[in-house]
Amino acid sequence: MEFIDKLKEVGCETYKYTAEKTNRIAKETKLKMKMNQKKSDIDDIYEEIGKATYQEHIREEKTGIKEQIEEFCTKIDVLSSEIEDIRTEILNLKDKKKCSVCAKEMDIEDKFCPSCGKEQPTVKIENAEVVTEENRETEKIKTPEFVEDTDEQEDFAKEKNEKTEEIEVSKENKVNEKNENESNETNEDNINE
Repeated sequence: MEFIDKLKEVGCETYKYTAEKTNRIAKETKLKMKMNQKKSDIDDIYEEIGKATYQEHIREEKTGIKEQIEEFCTKIDVLSSEIEDIRTEILNLKDKKKCSVCAKEMDIEDKFCPSCGKEQPTVKIENAEVVTEENRETEKIKTPEFVEDTDEQEDFAKEKNEKTEEIEVSKENKVNEKNENESNETNEDNINE
């Protein structure tokens, strides 16, 4: 009887481990698909920039595409930021992190980067409850919590937040400006009629 109980216990543990591993692989695959879609969107925007630039080149009267290109670049910045967030999420699923200096992938417990040798901030792994957007289920995953922050990390975080805010403000301004221009053109058309 004792043998059968041990066999059941080992079977249950193996099942749990396999289920957890499969779940992580599935999540990683979904994230990679999402990241590839965003990369494809960026490629499409590059193509649109090229077309707009060439159309401006062949026109006799130049309309000035600077604003249009800035709008495209803003979209690329937002998509790039989202891709970086997805990469970080994938690293967390694999219990990895990026070097704060050379950005090479490394184990989350490593104190020094195996590539450049730079000392890394101490990371403490804790179980945290996370609600995913896709299924709104609470899941337990390991998330890194930085015990000590380096000046570089703080500067990077501030810079990233500032850049994101600038992009959002820029997008709002462009939308407002576009709406204002369209409104003015409509008013001018009405006056001319």
